[in-house]
Amino acid sequence: MREQARLLFAFKARGGLSMVYRILSSAAAVVLLAGCSLTATRPAADSTAVEACKTLNYRYAQARDSGNADAYGDLFAENAVFYMGKKPYEGRDAIITRLREGQDSANFARLLIDNMYIEKDGDDSATGVVYFSMYYSDADPDAPRPIETFRLFMGEYHDRYTLAEGGCKLAERKTVPLFMGRFAK
Repeated sequence: MREQARLLFAFKARGGLSMVYRILSSAAAVVLLAGCSLTATRPAADSTAVEACKTLNYRYAQARDSGNADAYGDLFAENAVFYMGKKPYEGRDAIITRLREGQDSANFARLLIDNMYIEKDGDDSATGVVYFSMYYSDADPDAPRPIETFRLFMGEYHDRYTLAEGGCKLAERKTVPLFMGRFAK
């Protein structure tokens, strides 16, 4: 025991602990910086594609809410599939028809796009999950709508995107409902 104490004292006296501390600190910094450089950087082309797909989602909400069927249709690839529940709408024309048939002048709706996680997964494709909230009201469309008349629907879009020089288009969108509210009476 006495020998161990003497060796520890000699180690401390020569600056052994501070040397170990400096080595461990340096090693931790190298690991931290290496991890950051591996995860924080993304090639510029990938970032541009992801940003184009994020912008597409904001444009989707605006086109849907305004009922602009042409702008809405332009967001989808020609052979896109859009799932509402288990029902697929196949092809851009069917998707546009669904929007037109779903418009009801007696109801007012707003789609809010929330969190998005989109990742490029090939030269010409990306996938993503988009959180959304949908508000509906059956109140007088020309008057302010009281908050208690809103039905809140929250969910996720599970998307596949196609990427080309023209930007990002939806190749597949699956609506995944998570929370459904009720119309207040």
